[in-house]
Amino acid sequence: IKDIEKLNDRIRNYSNETLSKVWSALKIAFKIAYSHRIVQFNIMSDETILRPISSKPRAKVEALTIDEQNKLLEVLKQEQLENSKNDNYIYACLLQLYTGMRIGEVLALCEDVIDLEKNTLTVKRTLTVDRNGKTYLSHHTKTYKSSKDDDRGKRTFTMSPPVRKIIEKLLSLKKKSGNLLFWNYKKDSFLFSSTINSYLQKLNKKYNIVNRHTPLSHFKTHIHNSLRRIRNESKSNSISSRSYKK
Repeated sequence: IKDIEKLNDRIRNYSNETLSKVWSALKIAFKIAYSHRIVQFNIMSDETILRPISSKPRAKVEALTIDEQNKLLEVLKQEQLENSKNDNYIYACLLQLYTGMRIGEVLALCEDVIDLEKNTLTVKRTLTVDRNGKTYLSHHTKTYKSSKDDDRGKRTFTMSPPVRKIIEKLLSLKKKSGNLLFWNYKKDSFLFSSTINSYLQKLNKKYNIVNRHTPLSHFKTHIHNSLRRIRNESKSNSISSRSYKK
């Protein structure tokens, strides 16, 4: 127990997200060790041992300004002309910008949520990570409350012409990847949000889209948050599809 407490003091400089993963890994490791009688008891079941809280201040996440968002749109269009191998990354980013969907919701889009006849798109799933750090397809959105069986994040909206064009393109490119529109065919796995985030960071470094002190690790979150700000600043029709349920 003392060793665990010493470890807690040494790892407080990591983010709370990282600490949660470390804590989950420790619990699993001791549970397995105890079940195989490698250790005499599972110390992680001791209620006095608590997960450490990060000493790092929470990073402030700001939305993109209208100018920054327009610049990102132009950059994505330029990149599409110059480097078609990144089309899936570009489509994912554009769908975020045009609809306000979270990146996990974009990457979880399946054929069954697209109604071309009614010209609608339904958001009802997301890609998420379990306690072991493994990505899986959740059948609910991020805001789902299991205790009340309430999924306020589920929504249906009309596709704008740019969104429909991207969806039709994705449907035409789709291979054998189950029902998903986005898939890493080389690795035969999900297209991870971390991959899209890394791509956005590279674009920002190359084109200086966001010239602020906000951490680049939150760049993908900026896109999701931008819609709220833009709704307050502009009545632009280019990004007006997402509806929020209070």
